[in-house]
Amino acid sequence: MLTIVPIRTAVPPNPGSAPGSDPAALVRLAGSLFALADEGIAVCDSLGRICAINPALSSITGYSPDELTGLPLRHLRSPHHETRFYSEMLRVALGQGAWRGELWSRRRQGQSFPAWCTFSAIRNDVGVVTHFLVILSDMARRSERQSHLEHMAHHDALTGLPNRMLLLSRLDGALARSRRNQHTGAVLFVDLDYFKQINDNFGHAGGDEVLREVARRISRRLRASDMAARFGGDEFVVLLEELREVDDAGAVAQGIIELLERPIRLPGGDFCRLSASVGIALFHTEHVRPEELVARADEALFSAKHQGRSRHIFYRQDTDSLLTG
Repeated sequence: MLTIVPIRTAVPPNPGSAPGSDPAALVRLAGSLFALADEGIAVCDSLGRICAINPALSSITGYSPDELTGLPLRHLRSPHHETRFYSEMLRVALGQGAWRGELWSRRRQGQSFPAWCTFSAIRNDVGVVTHFLVILSDMARRSERQSHLEHMAHHDALTGLPNRMLLLSRLDGALARSRRNQHTGAVLFVDLDYFKQINDNFGHAGGDEVLREVARRISRRLRASDMAARFGGDEFVVLLEELREVDDAGAVAQGIIELLERPIRLPGGDFCRLSASVGIALFHTEHVRPEELVARADEALFSAKHQGRSRHIFYRQDTDSLLTG
């Protein structure tokens, strides 16, 4: 059996040798790479029997090292491929040193999964194959990780809502659809009143819970086609598309205000009360940048704050008849 572990030696390295040329150090390094690699690795003897697997392969397949050691490598084969597929893999590895490509492998429970595989033939000094090395990457898990990273890049970590970047991207598309289909839409800029007092009274943990509950309540008030985003701090932005009436935007804003006025129970059992102000900017067929439309809603929000808070106000622009009503 081939065992890949760090090896200790009583013989000190040659002081005059070049850095990195100490054989024992290289063996220890190889052992560390084998143990810590994200890819699954299996070392097989010349007959294709598994001699050792690393923790990553155990995690990917569900097999423990004891379960796989001594078994033929074909134990991990999936029924998706015929025998000639694996014969071609072996032919290429023996002729070119390694075969690389996508294939289906099999987990302990029997499920097949897509993988990227490198299958290499290891030869000794005289050219005789002594071992085969298999390096396996779980493409399904890689896809999940990629999706997770993309989600993190476009969503707020605290509330799970879309973030500023995703909101502006979605708004850009909404503006184009509005011009093309002659539909009216709205951007609602929602800001919590006196949120600093929440943090002062209940700490940042309490403030974070309030923000999560605000996100949940705003989302409950919207249609499936609408979007709520956390813009930063205690600011939220709502995108409404295809409004039947201009007043529908005001109804949604008022509904959000009323929802947020209901007491919020914190994990420690305390209750807190909120109020919110909302600025609304409508859009129809005009050419306007997403950032400019959000700035209009923010300007209306400022007016709502100035006029006493806990209310919604529309942005008004004399040149746009939609906004003067």
